[in-house]
Amino acid sequence: MSRIHVFTSAAGNYLPKVKVLFDSLAEHHPEWQRHLLLVEDWPDSELATLALEAEIHQPRDLGIPDWRPWAFCHSMVELCTAVKPFMLKQLLAREDCDAAVYLDPDICVFSALEEVTDSLAHHSMLLTPHLIAPEASLEGVIGNELTSLRFGTYNMGFIAVSAS
Repeated sequence: MSRIHVFTSAAGNYLPKVKVLFDSLAEHHPEWQRHLLLVEDWPDSELATLALEAEIHQPRDLGIPDWRPWAFCHSMVELCTAVKPFMLKQLLAREDCDAAVYLDPDICVFSALEEVTDSLAHHSMLLTPHLIAPEASLEGVIGNELTSLRFGTYNMGFIAVSAS
């Protein structure tokens, strides 16, 4: 699967981290098309100055109805999460996209993500659970299982979706 689009969502203060992520992706997956979903509303003239080899998107580009009031109903962390499905939908609708991958901006890739590309050939969606086995102690249940129930069963720092 070579027509993979990978994106991250971030505010301007995370741009150095985004650069590390994108540089590491360029090293291990130069064939993947990189996208930054910048959750702040920057003028086009400033976007042109970003030193990233990636397409830059903003919430205004995602077809979110009344996106400005919607955006201001979220904290910055919530906004970076809330825009993901809109970006996934947009990328997966592209004719040049076989799959879309989201990675948190504070990730650095140290080797090729072959398990991801291999798995996408057989599965429509890849998620990473917070836990893969039940806890054996009360402390573990309270500390891990209940926290997962409160914040989500899956870690949304990674998701991969096939365009199938």
